[in-house]
Amino acid sequence: GGISVCDARFSFGCFHQFLGDAISALGLESIPDLNEKCFVTLSTSPLSCQHGIGHGALAAIGYDDESLQKALDICEALPGADPIGGCFGGVFMEYNVRTMLAEAATTREYKNNPYAPCDSVAGVFVPACIYWQPQWWMQGPLLGHDLETAFKEMGDYCRVFAKSKELSRSCFEGLGNVVAQASDFSPEKARALCDVAGADRRERLLCRSIGANHFGIDSTAEAAREVCKGLTETESEYCLAYASNKANVAN
Repeated sequence: GGISVCDARFSFGCFHQFLGDAISALGLESIPDLNEKCFVTLSTSPLSCQHGIGHGALAAIGYDDESLQKALDICEALPGADPIGGCFGGVFMEYNVRTMLAEAATTREYKNNPYAPCDSVAGVFVPACIYWQPQWWMQGPLLGHDLETAFKEMGDYCRVFAKSKELSRSCFEGLGNVVAQASDFSPEKARALCDVAGADRRERLLCRSIGANHFGIDSTAEAAREVCKGLTETESEYCLAYASNKANVAN
């Protein structure tokens, strides 16, 4: 019943904590039932609920590579598994930043490979892995860099996937996933960071649109629209659909 209490506030924090605590208390065998309740209770938006399941699954198993694979396999077996933001996304986010450890949380160690573990997981998991990498890049290989430099570097990291439209999209949308908080919810700063990361209009649009989505959820509708400012008419229409939460990855 507690699932119905959670909502989008605090960057969907209730789902992260509640589902993690539930799995810790009830065991991994509770996951199929919890996933079913995500769809029954939140029929229009189960994705954020499934995301919390991913966090809880990995935290219950462990944080090494074998545990990562086991948690991803659990997610893949769930009906309605979302390829980016749901259970897979929760697993990768937890693997990278270990939020369920609370005060003991430590960011995954950087071992001179900005693409780990995305270069070693099975193909079905790669888009989600890449989408959640920028959050770790900022706290791992790019820790201590000023924001403009960090976003420029992350844009370069993303362009490694230029030959794959799917993976390139996941990566630049992943930049949008972190730009709202990175910019302290300043629309002007968010626009500038996305624009310095992107080398062309497509890359900038992908970053800005997901950024606008987060502004719309965690800030104000006006601020979300401001993130889309200065785009062409077609691009603006695309971006504003995310800003107004009519099209989104986060929800």
